[in-house]
Amino acid sequence: MLGARRRATPRPRGGAMTLAVLAAGCAVGCAFAALAQLLGALRHARSLPRERRGPVRLVLRAMATPPAPAGLARLLDAADAAGRLSVRELMAIKSLTAGGCLLVLMLGASALPGRLGVLLLVLGPVGAFHAPDLLLLRRARERAARVRAEAPQVIDRVRLAVGAGLPAGQALERAARHGEGPLALELRRAAAAMAVGLPQSAALRRVVERCPVPEVEALAALVGRSARHGTPAGPALAALAAGARSERARRIRDRAQRAAPKIQLVVALLLVPAALCLIAAAILAGLR
Repeated sequence: MLGARRRATPRPRGGAMTLAVLAAGCAVGCAFAALAQLLGALRHARSLPRERRGPVRLVLRAMATPPAPAGLARLLDAADAAGRLSVRELMAIKSLTAGGCLLVLMLGASALPGRLGVLLLVLGPVGAFHAPDLLLLRRARERAARVRAEAPQVIDRVRLAVGAGLPAGQALERAARHGEGPLALELRRAAAAMAVGLPQSAALRRVVERCPVPEVEALAALVGRSARHGTPAGPALAALAAGARSERARRIRDRAQRAAPKIQLVVALLLVPAALCLIAAAILAGLR
């Protein structure tokens, strides 16, 4: 009789379920806060001072994070986010995002049919862990495209300054004063670092790390070689500027050539079926 009563008494599961939901909500909130920290770092990398610390950033610094990949610091530099986000904080963001995604999928996996829930449990956290990397990679590619578009003008200004009699290092600083793009900003940072005692080679290497495009690498190598050996940089700068302009024209032609098949695809998918429908409607009207 007592056994029957014990079997009939329902076990309290509401408290455990509530705790699970609260834990999932906290994890998702932390993940969204971490992603907001990442997006804020990408959006306001130049407008906010480096010394500013928010509560989310302090939490990210306090977390024990897994070891970072070797190329993550270079990715932060290329995306111009290294001043607002460290590698350790980025790894904390990735971990929080993956953990929040895992908890949400664990709560909702029972509502998914069969293998789909298991597949989402496996692939969802992996995709969430790599999502910040994809955001940084997209930002780095966009910034590299702006640097490549700006490089011919900067090289031309450096060539004019060298032709006016300035050394190559001072010509870089003078050319950076009249630019507004990311390359001019990096050259101004390099000039400020050299003004406080950083060697020119280290400053140029830092510019190349933050602007990893062939034109900037060639410009830094040319300026460094001219400073070491005292060779005239004017003819080499003229050739480099001409090569950068021809490369930019080639990229524009390539983009135009890639746009033609896309336009043809739109025509094939939209206009041709519409024309066929009109022809079919006219034929059906004639048959009546």
